[in-house]
Amino acid sequence: MPEREIYLLSPRALSPETIAVAFAKTSRSPESFRAIAAELSDEKSAQFHEKWVVGYGHASVAEHAVLHIAFENVSRLAIESIEGNRLASYTEKSTRYQKWGPNDFTIPPELEGHPLRDGYVETIRLLFKAYMDSLEPVKSLVLERFPRRENEKDEAWDRRIRSKYVDACRFVLPAASLANVGMTANARTGKYDPQDALTRAGRGAADRGKGQGSGAGRNTDAGEVCGCSALFGGDV
Repeated sequence: MPEREIYLLSPRALSPETIAVAFAKTSRSPESFRAIAAELSDEKSAQFHEKWVVGYGHASVAEHAVLHIAFENVSRLAIESIEGNRLASYTEKSTRYQKWGPNDFTIPPELEGHPLRDGYVETIRLLFKAYMDSLEPVKSLVLERFPRRENEKDEAWDRRIRSKYVDACRFVLPAASLANVGMTANARTGKYDPQDALTRAGRGAADRGKGQGSGAGRNTDAGEVCGCSALFGGDV
C-alpha cells in the first residue's frame, strides 16, 4: 500500500509556472508531484502553458501560480474595488495609524479640462483641511481621556494614542484619498469582474502579473484584473 505523503513544492526551488504545471499534470499522470516537477524545466512549463492555458483556455491551471502585486497611490475607492475580490489576501496602508498629507488625493483624468475640475479640487482640499485641522484638537481630547500609564514607554504611548485620535479623524477623508495595498492572489484572479472598465491600474496589474506568472496569467485580459473601476485615480 502506498505511503501517505504531504509536502511542499518550494517556490524557492521551482518557479510559480513549474509548480502550476506539476499540479495540472497530476490529472493525467500517475507519477508523484515530485517526479512530475523533476521532469519539468522552465522551458517545458512555458510550452505547457502556451498550449493548454493560452491555446485552449484552461485557466484553472493558473490558480496554482501565486502573484504578489503592490498597488501604490491609488484611490481609496479603487482599493475597495480591488478588495472586492474575495479570492485574494490584502494588506493596506492604515488610515488608523498613518496621517495623510494635504496633497494625498487623486484627480480623475476624466476631469482634465472639465468645468467641474476646479470645484472637485476645491472640495477635496476643503475636506483635507478639515482633516488636518482636527488632528491636534482631537489628540488633546484623547490625551485627557487616556492618560499615560505607569512605566509606559514613549513609543507605546504614542502608538496607543495615535490609534485613537487619527482613527477618529480619518472619517473626514474623501474616497479620493490615496493609499497603498498589497495583494496576494493566484494568476486566475485577473479574470474577476470582467465588466468593469479597463483602467491604468488594471492594465498595470495585468502586465505585472503576466511578467511574473508567464503563461500562467497570459490569457487574462488587462481589463479584467481585480475588478478595477474607472476610479483608480489616474496613472499608477
